Amino acid sequence: MLKEILIGIGGFTAGVMLAPASGEETRSALAAILAEAVEAAGDQFDVAQETVRKTARKASDFADTAADAAEEHYQRARKHGRRAAKVAKQFRENVEETYSKARESAADVLPIAKKRCSTGTMISRFAVGAGIGFGLALLFTPKRGADLREDIAGAAQSFAGGLKKGYREQRAAAAAGGWTGTTGAGPDYT
Repeated sequence: MLKEILIGIGGFTAGVMLAPASGEETRSALAAILAEAVEAAGDQFDVAQETVRKTARKASDFADTAADAAEEHYQRARKHGRRAAKVAKQFRENVEETYSKARESAADVLPIAKKRCSTGTMISRFAVGAGIGFGLALLFTPKRGADLREDIAGAAQSFAGGLKKGYREQRAAAAAGGWTGTTGAGPDYT
């Protein structure tokens, strides 16, 4: 779990650094795209739902007709003997099986995804964590990525300059025979 969180943080950082626009601009653009997608999905869902209704009606009509035919054949077969009755019974079972399959196929037309549990692989976890972090960074970054990189580079240069200055001062003090420790008075070697 910690690995996934760290990967998510890495993805977030990459997203902030590479953001082409501010988070507000990105959120606005995504909201518009999402609204269009929701509207299109609603239209597709309506079409799929109507298709399912028509298919289910046709399957039901076919099954009723087939069941009636099977029943008629079964009744005739009973009159003609045991062997014919077995064939008719098998035919009836086949029709019922076909009807069940037709109903299942009609239900599968609906665009509703079933949740499937899976452990996933490390690569998929990495991709999901980094992708989520990257996406969140794009949504909430305060500046463009290029501006933010410039700010970070400036801060890093300033920090490095301070370290160099401190090192030079310590070295000069050591050369002059002064104490180079970090706290307290120098050691007494007498």
